[in-house]
Amino acid sequence: MELVNPFREFYDSEVYVNYEKLHLPSFPYLLEIEPTNTCNMDCLFCARQIMKRPASYLDYDIYKNIIDEARQYSHFVGISSFSGWGEPLLHKDIFRMIDYANKKNVLTSLISNGLLLKKQNVAKLLNAGVDHVKISLQGANNAEYEKMRKKGVYDSIVRNVLRLVNYRNKNNYRTFIQASTSITSETKKEVNAFVRFWEGIVDEIYVDYTKFQRIAKVDRVKEYLKGKKDIINSDGEIVDEYKMKTYRDKGCVDVNTRLVIHSNCNVPICCSDFSHEMVLGNIKDSTLKEIWDSKKLLEIRNILKRNIKNIPFCSVCHNLR
Repeated sequence: MELVNPFREFYDSEVYVNYEKLHLPSFPYLLEIEPTNTCNMDCLFCARQIMKRPASYLDYDIYKNIIDEARQYSHFVGISSFSGWGEPLLHKDIFRMIDYANKKNVLTSLISNGLLLKKQNVAKLLNAGVDHVKISLQGANNAEYEKMRKKGVYDSIVRNVLRLVNYRNKNNYRTFIQASTSITSETKKEVNAFVRFWEGIVDEIYVDYTKFQRIAKVDRVKEYLKGKKDIINSDGEIVDEYKMKTYRDKGCVDVNTRLVIHSNCNVPICCSDFSHEMVLGNIKDSTLKEIWDSKKLLEIRNILKRNIKNIPFCSVCHNLR
């Protein structure tokens, strides 16, 4: 069966694509929720390597309050990701969280490394009504995966994803399943083999060629990719093959469309703020609406419109000019 990404309609909509030309919404369209900042992997590239936040788990009752508040606004779309800086399936209430949102007609997406997608969890996840599942891989093969993530688990994760897809298909769930990976030193042949393998299994494949994308601006990435003809052309332009994510020449869409809630109830400036350099507030002390309308966030939006260099944290963001 052919499924469509449930968030695609919003991401293609006028209010998202041309947000800079429109009025700020009275409440964010999307929320990103970190159920926990604990993880069952210790990946080489992950900011958790230097993150100093203590381990925490988002309280279920506080989570329900988040959903209840968001549901008051008719334009609210959903939870664009249960992820943050941890593995969401480690939270004991993650299935209850998804089920609660589902019953409130709130779209949900979950990003997982796939290690915990055993038979029982697959059934619980799909029964809870999750709309989108993204499996975060690394590299185009087992060898590259083990360099960056964890040894001896790749084949198990592949089996887990197959289990998820088969259970979904057998029971006619409408959950959209995506496989995502980032490429470092693999050849185009290896990447093509990866795509051919997964395209017959999942609904969508996302391949990120720019390994410095989270910490570098496009000119630095182009410098790294110089000479790689299959990735960057003679004009210095990144080739849009497999719908590669490059860089949008816009301001900050995040501060105008979404809020992030971490497991300790802090609301950071965006999903990249793993160490809480720019905290907007805490949902134990303020409503999301109050944080969204706060003087602090308003000032940040205005500064980002003028010159991102005036905010050191934002000045290195790969998504900004």
